[in-house]
Amino acid sequence: MPTSQVSSRRLPRRIFKGCAAVVALGFAGVLFLFGLLWWDHTRETVLPTPTGPFAVGRTTYVWSDPTQAELMAPQPGTKRELFAWIWYPAAPQQ
Repeated sequence: MPTSQVSSRRLPRRIFKGCAAVVALGFAGVLFLFGLLWWDHTRETVLPTPTGPFAVGRTTYVWSDPTQAELMAPQPGTKRELFAWIWYPAAPQQ
């Protein structure tokens, strides 16, 4: 059998193996990213303590608009809400 016929038969097999390797690496990458997201989700977020001569206060607000529906919510009819952390200069503690 001539060499050109042998190599032409191997080409589809090489392409298939290459595509399978790319798909396997992509799947492994997605699993790795989901693992990182799960790991980050299970950890508590600890914010750094403010440094410097000035006191810093923090408050949390939840603002909602009952007249607007949240279009991207998983449940239809959910009202629009905005969660906000506000950092502000505070009076120093005595």
